[in-house]
Amino acid sequence: MARLATAVVALLLLGAVACSSTVDFDAPPEIAYGEEICHECGMIISEARFAAAYVTSDGEVRKFDDAGDMIQHHINRYEDVKVFWLHDFDTAEWIRSEDAILLAAEEVLTPMGHGIVAFTNVASARAFAGLLEESHEDEIRSWDGMVTAFEYGEVHLAHDDDGRHAIEINQ
Repeated sequence: MARLATAVVALLLLGAVACSSTVDFDAPPEIAYGEEICHECGMIISEARFAAAYVTSDGEVRKFDDAGDMIQHHINRYEDVKVFWLHDFDTAEWIRSEDAILLAAEEVLTPMGHGIVAFTNVASARAFAGLLEESHEDEIRSWDGMVTAFEYGEVHLAHDDDGRHAIEINQ
């Protein structure tokens, strides 16, 4: 009987080790584009250059169809986040939020209309801003700056006259 109990305990421990997964906070999450759902709006995540994600301290991954949805979700829930990930708008490569430069512009059409895109450097953000109809130099911010702008209502999601999402930037 003692051997049976030892075998059962060993199997349970083996199962627990096999089922537990360690999260690599240094590796960006994988998104199955066209299949996975945004944690904020429930829409399908379809475009890599707009997609964003974060990983909580306990290893839970939250995925979003655009950076604005991720910011909004975080502000509304304030989970204990270990790392935020964004895609560089030019290359669609993952970048950590602390390494990202974000641009908010009404003319930028993102999946949920937040108009926020990320770049790996200020020069790329400025170059893209220069292609837009209006100057958006003052809407180029760090990750923390963009989250703060959302929190204080400087940047927020509104709706246009047709009920579509539209970003508003208050100066």
